[in-house]
Amino acid sequence: MTNVTIVNNTMVALNGAAEYAIWLFTNLRGAIVKNNAIYDHGNSSAPYIQIDSGASGLDIGFNSISKSNGLAPKGLPFPGDLWMVNPLFVNLAGGDFHLQPLSLLIDRGITQSQVPNDYDGVTRPQGLVHDIGLSNTCLSRLAPKRLSAASPQPKLFGRDTPLLTEEGWLRH
Repeated sequence: MTNVTIVNNTMVALNGAAEYAIWLFTNLRGAIVKNNAIYDHGNSSAPYIQIDSGASGLDIGFNSISKSNGLAPKGLPFPGDLWMVNPLFVNLAGGDFHLQPLSLLIDRGITQSQVPNDYDGVTRPQGLVHDIGLSNTCLSRLAPKRLSAASPQPKLFGRDTPLLTEEGWLRH
């Protein structure tokens, strides 16, 4: 087998930790494995990507490896990998693997011409570079809306709690 491309996928073990997410066989000649969000694959005795002796011409990196138990899988990160960071999926339990606005996977991938659109059909990239995983987050769509002083203000402990600066932006 030659010239295999595994890019911009989200691989999640939904029923708890599993062994490797990707297996590159002995007779493989040429593979690109980049920009994948890998969650709960690999353990102390198995890497997140199994590479058999004899596989050659491999270009691996810029993947995100995360574990619900916080224990890194066997092996070391490849160049550009985000190792053991929370991907901040929108709703892991509900199967929504889009990224929240503060995810470290946003703008951390590498350009791959093989994937011009994301899972939702949105053109890549939406930011500076490709995101890691199945979707490309457009931060301008997620930006907070400007509020006015006339906007309803929340109450905290029964008291008015102003959350707006004089310019009308939410304080964090």
